[in-house]
Amino acid sequence: MGRRVFISYAHDNDDHVESVRRFWELLRAAGVDARLDLPAATVRRDWPVWMMGEFRRAEVILVIASPAYRRRAEGEADPDEGRGVQFEGALLRELIYADRRAWFSRVLPVVLPGQSQDGIPIFLGPVSGSVYRLSGLAAADIEPVLRVINGPAATGLAAVAPSAVVSTPAAPARVTASGAGAGGPRRSTVAEAGELATALGAIVEFGDRDGRRQALALLPPGIREHIDDAPTARMHLLAIVRGCARFGEAGRAALLDLLRDALPAADPAVARAIALVVHSRLFDDHEAV
Repeated sequence: MGRRVFISYAHDNDDHVESVRRFWELLRAAGVDARLDLPAATVRRDWPVWMMGEFRRAEVILVIASPAYRRRAEGEADPDEGRGVQFEGALLRELIYADRRAWFSRVLPVVLPGQSQDGIPIFLGPVSGSVYRLSGLAAADIEPVLRVINGPAATGLAAVAPSAVVSTPAAPARVTASGAGAGGPRRSTVAEAGELATALGAIVEFGDRDGRRQALALLPPGIREHIDDAPTARMHLLAIVRGCARFGEAGRAALLDLLRDALPAADPAVARAIALVVHSRLFDDHEAV
């Protein structure tokens, strides 16, 4: 998975939320490690702590323009209106005020179809700064944002111009854990679960029951309680894989958070497990797990 990105937006209405969800799915399909509150809401959260954690870990923050977002982020809303965006807006103001040079380039204002530049908070420079308008919600439409997220070195393209909208060929078919394209042969979910269980078993911290229990304690309670305490190490590892996979993208995100944040990043076994989790279709086809 590519760079870690957090999407900050307001729940203006159901249509807007659905547009944001579609945008998030397109980013994920393009290899961006995009984070959103919708999958995170499948378990009980301490939301201020969750938001601060996402801000700390994000390499890029995408601010989705809307009338409610601007009003709340600029401090014009009533205290009980959209507390989440008011909290995130306060974090953004603090970060940009503390070091505008460092943070201005990491916060990208995005205008989805049906919205306008007027929905961008004034402290993000909607007139003087770059704004990324999307003409639609298809793979080709998000190319301006992808170019900035990935950077010129990653794409071989020049930085996108302010407010640019481009038309490019659709993104290539997603690659599965087996290396086959979406239209090629696919391995069974049992085989993928076994491969991922083997990868987890190669990590020292997962080598014994106590280590696995300590690791599992870091998963969200709503996921952890669905993981059986199997009698053998192999079956316990499979239970971990299957327990996370049944929650789809939320389970993938929880397992990746555990691997990335709690285990040694330099460990090749950890890196291999992360790569398998990122590309595994277990978390896409979780109904079959």
